[in-house]
Amino acid sequence: FTSTREMASLVRLTALRNAKKYFQAPLVLSRGMSGAPHEGGPPTTTLGGPFKVPVGTGHASQEEISNWVKKELEAGWRSKGYDYNDEKLDNEWHRLFLFCVVSLPVLFCTFYAYLPNRNGRDWAIREAYLVLAEREAAGVEPLSRDLVDPEKILAHLPSDEELKAAGVVINI
Repeated sequence: FTSTREMASLVRLTALRNAKKYFQAPLVLSRGMSGAPHEGGPPTTTLGGPFKVPVGTGHASQEEISNWVKKELEAGWRSKGYDYNDEKLDNEWHRLFLFCVVSLPVLFCTFYAYLPNRNGRDWAIREAYLVLAEREAAGVEPLSRDLVDPEKILAHLPSDEELKAAGVVINI
C-alpha cells in the first residue's frame, strides 16, 4: 500500500523522464566548409564539401540534359505537396496558397497605406491655416504678443552680466 503522495511523485518522475525525450536540445551535426572531407581540398565557392562535383564526372552534356528532361516530362504530373493523389486538388491548393502568401499581403499593405490619417494631424494643420486666414482677413496679428505674459519669459532669461560671464557676445 502506497500513499497518494508517493504515487504523485512517481507520476511526476515519469512525466519528467518523458519530457526529457521531447525537449532535449537538438544535436548539431555540421562541419566547416573546408572542401571534401576525404580529399582535404581548399574551401569551395558554391555548394562545398562532397557536393562540389556530385556526379563525379564534371558537367552533364546537352544530350544527357535533354534525355533527363524527356524522362521527367514522360513521368506526368508531379505533386506540389498539397495532395498526392488528385492533380486538380493539388493545383487548386497551390493557387490558394500562393494567393494567400503573395496577393493578400500586397492588398493589405495597399489598404493600410491609403487609410485616412487617424491621429488628426491633417485636421490640425488645416484648422491652423483657417484660423490664420481668418485673422489676416480681420486685420489682426497672426499670433498675439500677449499670448504669454512677457514678464514670465523675462524672469527666466539670463541677465547681461551672466551672458558676458559665460562668454556670449550679442551683436545687435
